[in-house]
Amino acid sequence: MQRSNSVLTAVSCFDSHYPHIDAPTWAAVLDFLKRNRVGLFVFGGDNLDCGSISHHNKSKPLYKPQGQMRKDLDGFRRVMLDPVMALLPKGAVKVWLDGNHEDWARQLIEEQPELDGLLDFAEYLDLKEQGWIVRGQGEHYKRGRLKWIHGDVLRGANPVKKALDTYVENLQFGHFHTAACATKILPHSSANKWQAYSVPCIGKLDMQYLKKSPTGWLNGFAITEFFSNGMFNNFLVNVFRGRFAYGGKVYGQ
Repeated sequence: MQRSNSVLTAVSCFDSHYPHIDAPTWAAVLDFLKRNRVGLFVFGGDNLDCGSISHHNKSKPLYKPQGQMRKDLDGFRRVMLDPVMALLPKGAVKVWLDGNHEDWARQLIEEQPELDGLLDFAEYLDLKEQGWIVRGQGEHYKRGRLKWIHGDVLRGANPVKKALDTYVENLQFGHFHTAACATKILPHSSANKWQAYSVPCIGKLDMQYLKKSPTGWLNGFAITEFFSNGMFNNFLVNVFRGRFAYGGKVYGQ
């Protein structure tokens, strides 16, 4: 039986926290989409920052200008959603995961149920009508041997190890804004191997609430190449000053 040499290329972007994106990093992602045939694209959660409806800003009107959430949604559509839709080939799989920031809308509705039906971001952005697979906060998407989650369910100092211990399967997630990988091999069966990947973020690294505290945050995303049998190679891409190299080519400006 002859093996298929074809692969499906996937791009996963986490934690853009729009409108607080790192514009050069996002431009580099779009450059990759423009120059490569990407068959699967994932917005992995915390795609929107939602600061104007955050419970953290409940008593801080400075962070809640009138109409801000609508401006953020319209801006996300213009800056992020529409360019991705224009660059993906026909038939590409498109996945949207909610993160803990998008979940702030649900928390607000719990306090103010009169808003129910007015804060559905997927509906406002027409995601399902445009063919996006939408997964709510805490849910996942799986392709072949790899599962995507946002990552906020992982607790502790070593989230990639926690991911392996909890899910015992190959996992890709964001939330922690940094690059990391861990491997789990069962002692009684070396045929069973799993890896968990923490993916860097698309958002800014100097958010105001950090107050200049040191972090391990990185800008970047993930490129995954799937074989026809569901196996894959995963590449965590760090984007520095809006540029990265992959496959012998330089992307970004």
